[in-house]
Amino acid sequence: MTETLAPARRRRHARVIALAAELVGECSRAALDVYGPIAEAPPGQQQVPVFLDAVKGLAEDAAHRFDTAAAEDADRWPGEVARETAVDEASFHRRCAALEAERIVHNAEFGEPAPGPATPGTLRLPDTPQLAAMGLVGAGVDFLDALDRDPTEALDLVQGLTNGEFTSGQILDDALSTAVVGAVLLLRNAAREDDPSTAAEYCLNAARAFVSVVTVASIDLDGEDA
Repeated sequence: MTETLAPARRRRHARVIALAAELVGECSRAALDVYGPIAEAPPGQQQVPVFLDAVKGLAEDAAHRFDTAAAEDADRWPGEVARETAVDEASFHRRCAALEAERIVHNAEFGEPAPGPATPGTLRLPDTPQLAAMGLVGAGVDFLDALDRDPTEALDLVQGLTNGEFTSGQILDDALSTAVVGAVLLLRNAAREDDPSTAAEYCLNAARAFVSVVTVASIDLDGEDA
């Protein structure tokens, strides 16, 4: 069937949302594999056997499962993926052009930076394409930080950043990717823990992070700029 209208983001990312919701439950059950036996043990029992297999399994599989879900979402909406790609490319070129213009003005005032590789003990400054990519990542991170404090503030932030360089969809999609990575890293921290209770706490923190994934993937703002 031909796509005529852009889907709502909760439809566009439906498989990712469903997986995140599923992982909320799986993380909670993995934590219960630790807390449950402790709760059932007699008060005088010193050593309580607990189960960490589910924690390790989640840490091993979560990233791949998200990659699969994202690919399935893309296959379901090929027209929307093509539109997003075109918007991303146009936006990226605009940001590069703006940064290059800033560089020319800066160099005219302060002089060209020294050519060649960075000297020992220093880092080479990022080039224009790298700066353009970093700007979008920074906008996504700022949105997530604001969302954790106040959802209204976060939405206002997105509206304020849609100034011709970014679209709201780009900011939200980058924030979604960052949220997924953060949740997966919490699971990997859980799997590396020797202390079962700490591993369970990481799992519950990951469950909360997956709730944020659902929230970010579901936000839809009207009036997006192309």
